[in-house]
Amino acid sequence: VGNEYLVDFDMYSSARSDLVDEAVTSWKPILSNPIRQNPPIPGSNYVILLHPGVQVSTQYQDRSGGLSSIIATFSMLIEHAAADRDPVGGGDSVSVYIFDTSIGITNRFFGGVHINVQNDEQHFTYQEEVELEVIKSKNSMHYIQEIAIEHQTWTVVVVPQKGTYEADNTFVILGGVLIFVACLCLALWFHSRMSREKKVTEIKRIAESEKAALVIENAQNAEKAERDLNDYIAHEVRNPLTAAMSACSFLSFTHKEQPTLLSGEDNDELRQSISEDISVIHSSLQFINDLLRSMLDMHKAANNQMKFEVSHTDILQDVFEPVRALLRHRSNNFDLIVDCPAHLVVITDRMRLKQIVLNLANNSIKFVNQGYIRLRAAVVDEHVEIFVEDSGPGISRERRSMLFARFQESLDSLNQGTGMGLSLCKTLVDLMGGEITLDEHFDSGVVGYPGTRFIVRLKIPPVQIESIDFDKIESDLVAHQERDDAADSNTISSSQDEHTINNNSGLIARDIIVHELPETLSVLIVDDDLILRKLLTRSLRRVAPNWSIKEAANGETALSLVDTDHFDLIFLDQYMASVEKQLLGTETAYALRAKGITSRICGLSANNLEDAFLESGANAFLLKPFNSEKVALTRDLFGLVGDLKSEEKDT
Repeated sequence: VGNEYLVDFDMYSSARSDLVDEAVTSWKPILSNPIRQNPPIPGSNYVILLHPGVQVSTQYQDRSGGLSSIIATFSMLIEHAAADRDPVGGGDSVSVYIFDTSIGITNRFFGGVHINVQNDEQHFTYQEEVELEVIKSKNSMHYIQEIAIEHQTWTVVVVPQKGTYEADNTFVILGGVLIFVACLCLALWFHSRMSREKKVTEIKRIAESEKAALVIENAQNAEKAERDLNDYIAHEVRNPLTAAMSACSFLSFTHKEQPTLLSGEDNDELRQSISEDISVIHSSLQFINDLLRSMLDMHKAANNQMKFEVSHTDILQDVFEPVRALLRHRSNNFDLIVDCPAHLVVITDRMRLKQIVLNLANNSIKFVNQGYIRLRAAVVDEHVEIFVEDSGPGISRERRSMLFARFQESLDSLNQGTGMGLSLCKTLVDLMGGEITLDEHFDSGVVGYPGTRFIVRLKIPPVQIESIDFDKIESDLVAHQERDDAADSNTISSSQDEHTINNNSGLIARDIIVHELPETLSVLIVDDDLILRKLLTRSLRRVAPNWSIKEAANGETALSLVDTDHFDLIFLDQYMASVEKQLLGTETAYALRAKGITSRICGLSANNLEDAFLESGANAFLLKPFNSEKVALTRDLFGLVGDLKSEEKDT
């Protein structure tokens, strides 16, 4: 029914010749686009399906001359499809729309129908033509599916009719209540969990805080205990150790400078044994002192308790010469070489720099059996560098990486020592802003002994002596003296020397009208402070420009200088700071007299140590700061060496 339009024996000459030609040519079924009835009737749009039959040849001339065709209206397709849908049981009422959305076709409307289910029966109401986008926009609930038919694509849209899916208010309310209860339960669970997490976090925080407080308290207690131990060691051990070392030094001087003791051929062996015993005692005390000093200094550095006092420091006189003097008393199996430009001055902590050089040199002493130990300084790239070189066996490569580690294994073959010396050197150099390294390419030049060279880069430029404002320093000293209500002039005392002036001799220096000093004298100034040495030298040259003046930074250096040079007048400071046990001024005076030195000796100190100096063999004593005014200084010097003027005239 409805196919009468296609009953024709000459379809090629009909209006659908293009479809016929395409079917015959391709030998494939062809489906037309939706065709409207004229006049249009809802549900009457149709499509034509042409089938050329089975292909029996690939030759065009063998094509079939006949076609099978069928016409399908929209209403026929819908009703046929609805026949397979079971409406029993209250099927849904829907609206169905079909569009041809093949490529090249702009949503061609095929048909639309409302299917109403009433009393288990389906009723069809066909709809007027409508656009696909309109259906989508007006119906938020819709179902779309594309169906491929031959070479075309149909889009089927199913829309539920109004009122079909209206929910019961009871279910709506019940659903809302369930959702609210679920949200409330979730909120309560979340709040409970967050509260629990907060409590746990607070408990952990309190525990960590208490733990940290306990750790800090234990650390403070441990630090206090260690500090108390160090203070105990410093007081209870270092003081008697210092006394023992001083006594050993005096005993050594006495033994060397008074050969008449235990004289006689029978006592030669005894004197040799005593000398060896003194050497052993001195070496042992020196080792204990080095160990104790290193322990205390490492503790100070680790606790940021080490203080640095910078001042003008002459590398040669304040560092190298004192170190060389100290090393001379320890061993003579090698040459001690000092290579340093004169007046190489830097602003640094003199005592700590001397400690660094002394530690490095002491380290070399352990290994050098022949050759030399050289202390050298130079200006490299406008900064001062210090080199401590030796002709020892060198340091193996496997030990170089841990060279500056604390409490490392000793480098000597007998594993003596604590291994703290180099670590302390590095700590001090770092705190002073410098750098210490091992020169891995150094060669000592001694066959079989590659040697070792340590380089201390101070990273500070040298200071020119001419740039130091001695006038200002001198005026500051004078002002300080006046503030302290010092004496108007320094007091010169003497022992039984007939040439020394004191208040009881009936001759007072200030009553002398003419003060003619000797034209030429050789003077030695012994003081650890470079500035004070330079000030005294400057003052002496002001009143006696032709005097020959030399300087030394400690008593040991002075004892070495008197072996080669003669001095008419020696100024000795009492306290010369050093990390190493050094001779006091009174001890130096005693040692000079023990060596048979007859020079005039004048003690210097800010404290009144007149009696101590006179008892140790000095001729006079001056309070520091000394009087730098020309007339007063001339008067004071005349009281010391005025009688040498008459001897000079007699000569």
